[in-house]
Amino acid sequence: MSKYSSSEVKSDDLLLNLEDRFNGLNKEQLVEQAMNVAMSQIMASTDFKKPRMAKLNKYWELYDGKIQKKLRQLFNVPIPVFSGMVDTLNAQYDTPIRLDFKEGDPSDYFKVKKINGAFQMEIMNSALNSKWDSKLRLGRKHGIINGRTILEYTVASEPQYESSLNVINLKNFNFQPRGGLYLENHLFAGTEDIEKTSYELISGANTGVYDKNQVKELIKRSSDRDYLPYNDKDKSERLSRFKPLGLDADNHSYVGQSVFKLASHILEIKGERYYLCFHPWTRTWLRFEKWSEISSSDLYPWVTYATHEDDENFLSKSFADDLYPSADAIVAMFNQELTNREKRNFGARAYDKEMFTDVRKLDESMHRPDALVPADT
Repeated sequence: MSKYSSSEVKSDDLLLNLEDRFNGLNKEQLVEQAMNVAMSQIMASTDFKKPRMAKLNKYWELYDGKIQKKLRQLFNVPIPVFSGMVDTLNAQYDTPIRLDFKEGDPSDYFKVKKINGAFQMEIMNSALNSKWDSKLRLGRKHGIINGRTILEYTVASEPQYESSLNVINLKNFNFQPRGGLYLENHLFAGTEDIEKTSYELISGANTGVYDKNQVKELIKRSSDRDYLPYNDKDKSERLSRFKPLGLDADNHSYVGQSVFKLASHILEIKGERYYLCFHPWTRTWLRFEKWSEISSSDLYPWVTYATHEDDENFLSKSFADDLYPSADAIVAMFNQELTNREKRNFGARAYDKEMFTDVRKLDESMHRPDALVPADT
């Protein structure tokens, strides 16, 4: 009798089938399979996030002072209750980043001085790829409203040292739906809505960042207005956010050149992490290689934390989930009170046509102090 149950055997067989998908493939075939898997993962993550993102969108709209129009309510004044709560929470933790390295040995004195100086230059740098204090303030705001902050930190040493810190919006971040609290345990992760112009893609191809042939193919496909990568209407609609921008002069998004929305994705293949940069709408990959060859640590480049940790749920609750109901009720009651006052002051009234023969004088008297109105008694 086998020591494995039937369900365990089926799971092992399924794992073998998945592994066989990538066995004996050349690079072109491997990247094609990886792209198919990555697209399925992105859509699975998007579908999983959809209900949560709809709720978070209401929070951000109220924070920005946008209120949904309500029937039979004359006023829609956005009093800053919710935004005030969020800003107060953010201000309580608005402490600049400061680290002071100490030498462990007297001989390290000058080395530590250099490290402290280099670190201060890094965090105080006003370049777009730095601005640490500003980006961490924005990250805290994302944490308060979304419940999770996502930062992307990358460092390159060639041809010269360069680091980059960016805040990633949750709506543009993909992850394993059942991956749990810690991102490093997820089998895939990535970002989307990465906008690149044709010039940037060509420059990247010339420097070896992107594959030259694939960049040519992407530009060629996107210039074909009749190009439809999917016969499946559902897939086309779900991936329409990746369509090239700026090709239509009559479109409000016209920028004078093609802008491509790319996806940057890291997925696991046969126990190893691979990096894939591709354009989902045209199914064109631009870069594909082992992640360990790009980052020696083989760790995800995203640093993320939750304000309310849940070991089973990456999308855990936020402070906004607690603040929104009471703030929304206060705004609603305030506007109802304004509406009631308006109705009391300017509500409709009845009059006797035979007693008040000149209705115009009766109406004008409503706005004049001590007015006299002729009446037939």
